[in-house]
Amino acid sequence: MKHLTTAVYRKIGLGVTLVFALLLYNSDCLAQTWGPGEYMQQALSNVIVKATVMTVASDSRYDLNDNGVCLLGAFLEDGAHINWETTLMQGHKYVFIGGGDEDVEDLDIKVYDSDGDLVKEDVQEDNSPIVELTPAYTARYTIQLKLYDAPTSSFSAMAILREGVQTIPLDRVTEAMDRYLKLAEAVNEHTDGASFHDESNQWALFGAILDEGESTSISNMNLETRQHAIIAAGDNSCEDADLYLYNTNDIELEKDTESDPTPVISRRTSDDARYKLIIKNYDSNGRSLIIATILDL
Repeated sequence: MKHLTTAVYRKIGLGVTLVFALLLYNSDCLAQTWGPGEYMQQALSNVIVKATVMTVASDSRYDLNDNGVCLLGAFLEDGAHINWETTLMQGHKYVFIGGGDEDVEDLDIKVYDSDGDLVKEDVQEDNSPIVELTPAYTARYTIQLKLYDAPTSSFSAMAILREGVQTIPLDRVTEAMDRYLKLAEAVNEHTDGASFHDESNQWALFGAILDEGESTSISNMNLETRQHAIIAAGDNSCEDADLYLYNTNDIELEKDTESDPTPVISRRTSDDARYKLIIKNYDSNGRSLIIATILDL
């Protein structure tokens, strides 16, 4: 085992367990597979395979949307749904692709306008919902992902694609996911056990395509009273990713701004507060995909 350095200890600020987790991550000493990560990987792979097939089969080019968060994931109970509100641009064709882990039997997507009216949906009895939409005007829309049928709570994911943009190759998702899973496995191994945040109607995974120096924020997060870790990983073009956690008064609570592509922060949160997470691509060779997740410890 490598000796614990003062620099690494300052970087984490999580206590000894996560410090050793990162040391193991950096020395490739992972010993076991993290169960929740397997389900996440199944769901994201499901989504990306469908996105790739759609891009190849179409005369148009579809890529992950570069306007904010483009990948989302959550553990859902059977019958539960989760919403994501985002701005869709007039005249651009969007595709929302859902996918669950191998236990999911029926997953649906519904899109609502700012008045709450249903605009489009895919409610067929399968685990591969796909909704295409070209907004008549720029506005806020709510995309709802519902786990309609599964034998148990399952990880479900959604990708937001846009026609005619050239952002990053879809295989970058695998790069970021592989780097992320190694880190998550190490964190899990050296804590009492890590699981994805599963508060009602709260996403646990966010993926964003960011230029160097660019950031995106997720606001109004509800985190129950317990210790959380927020970890992130960029694809292979990302050299330095950062995380910041704020409260609703824009007071900085935690941050990781060390020079690496795998930032980690931890905080004991309260269920009577709301939080804002900022994901930043500080340094990269072009646009990069950064995947961040909220873990319960």
